[in-house]
Amino acid sequence: MTEDGDKAGPSAELVRFLPFIFMMLIYASVLTGGNYLLMGTLEEKGSRVMEVLLSAVSPTQLLIGKLIGQGLVGLTVVGIYGAVGIAAADRFNYLAVLPSGIQIVWMALYFFMAYFFLGAMMVAVGAAVTELREAQALYAPITFSLIIPFVLMFSIMDNPGGIVARIFSFFPPTTPFVMVMRLSQPSHTVPLWEIGVSLLVGFAGVALMVWVAAKIFRIGVLRYGKPPTLVGLLKWVREA
Repeated sequence: MTEDGDKAGPSAELVRFLPFIFMMLIYASVLTGGNYLLMGTLEEKGSRVMEVLLSAVSPTQLLIGKLIGQGLVGLTVVGIYGAVGIAAADRFNYLAVLPSGIQIVWMALYFFMAYFFLGAMMVAVGAAVTELREAQALYAPITFSLIIPFVLMFSIMDNPGGIVARIFSFFPPTTPFVMVMRLSQPSHTVPLWEIGVSLLVGFAGVALMVWVAAKIFRIGVLRYGKPPTLVGLLKWVREA
């Protein structure tokens, strides 16, 4: 409380870390959903349930169904945590610093972008191997996508309109995380054209990743034995 009896405004430290909070909300939901896809694909392949499923649908239909189903679950989880966060912000007088309604809509789109990009990679890896330990050798692209947002985090939080933030806003593996951090920065307004271009570039990257994952999934899901290398996966993409 202030001397006039009013509630104190939001602290500068909270405002500074607000982009990190929103980025982690998306990050945790996407990573959790991606891991479920990886483990589910491995389990279905190992138990031969996959063979039964593929007798009813095509590999591409099964892949898309997995991504959409788990994506809706992830969005529900984000919605629940978001609602709890908004209620807490209202209770402690922090509501004014939260993103507006239209910004939340943009963030929902970036959630789907991040989820489908990472999820497609997870399913592709799960289809290519038969055991979890074998997946580690193919995890490099996934690790790359997950680490970069943390490497860039403080640079973007300190200067959301800077050259680093702008460049990585248009790089599909980092686009959703960087744009969520920029959109949730109260002191910065992201130009509408940058939002539009980032959505276009980001979902183009998603389409490419899903296309690659579908080709790997088609070959790997019924294949057993020695797992392929990253170079081997590229050969599968060319062959499929």
